[in-house]
Amino acid sequence: LDQQLLAWRHRPLGEYPYLVVDARYEKVRTPRGVVSQGIFIIAGINAEGYREILSVGAATAENKTNWAEVFRALKERGLTGVEFAVSDDNPVSSEPWRKSSRKSSGRGASAMR
Repeated sequence: LDQQLLAWRHRPLGEYPYLVVDARYEKVRTPRGVVSQGIFIIAGINAEGYREILSVGAATAENKTNWAEVFRALKERGLTGVEFAVSDDNPVSSEPWRKSSRKSSGRGASAMR
């Protein structure tokens, strides 16, 4: 199962015109005990209208640095063609996305709300 999960987490992406970006907090068992961690979830909707989970990851906090890393990893895996991304109105997730999308397309290709 670990090998399958690793392959899924590193699979090449492609063109997804729409993204749904969110984070939630869950209790996670660690060597230090049970702690609350942010779970980052990115869903993509392809040109045919099918939704697919592109990325799930955990971090100790939902902050701009961690979101920037999530978006950087998606771009490294080949994410392209994003026309619109939606999330809650949290600047912690929307600002890193705007910066990331501007670098790749030369314009702010998304509206996060």
